[in-house]
Amino acid sequence: MANVLVKIKSLRGSFPATQRRLADYIVQYPEEVPFLSVRDLGRRATVSVATISRFARTVGYRSYKQFKTDLGKDRLAPANGLGGMYRAIGPSDGDEEVIEKVFHGNVTSLNDTLKILDRRELIRAAEVLARAGRMVFFGIGGSGHIAQDAALRFCQLDIQAEAYSDSYQILAQSFRMKPGEVAVGISHSGRSAVTVQALQIARTNRAATIGI
Repeated sequence: MANVLVKIKSLRGSFPATQRRLADYIVQYPEEVPFLSVRDLGRRATVSVATISRFARTVGYRSYKQFKTDLGKDRLAPANGLGGMYRAIGPSDGDEEVIEKVFHGNVTSLNDTLKILDRRELIRAAEVLARAGRMVFFGIGGSGHIAQDAALRFCQLDIQAEAYSDSYQILAQSFRMKPGEVAVGISHSGRSAVTVQALQIARTNRAATIGI
């Protein structure tokens, strides 16, 4: 596994408080962590050894040793040409600079996503969608707009697709799901209660489920 920092940043919102504090320290000092013992890291990040071990398992490693080895490899890997390209928009930026930063930010986001993407799961999801008799997209708030856009795009391919962003409608539709249909839940945090519950209900009804 590579691109450790990208994965930590993507999962940060789901960590409990102590693991989040550890994650922030690792992201801030990635050059020094590979050279620290588990106890030294614990003292510097003010977390316990047990927290570090749990954190390593959470991000996909069997041990802290394996985690810091991959982190060290990441730091030595050559840049892909896009690193450091994106900088935050500042109040003194001109119009053209804002445009450049917005585009570069999206390029960076796509490349970071590609680094941690599980391609086998993506292919599996595509195969499930290709066989679906009906697709239903669920999302709350901003994720609801993405769900509506996704449904529209599939409708343009003459595939039956619907989107729901109201809590009551989401739950009502999840009870209507049946085998041969696919429920797709979209959530920025991955913890939107209604969306998660809807996927659980759809799965109970033996519909296929996909989480984004």
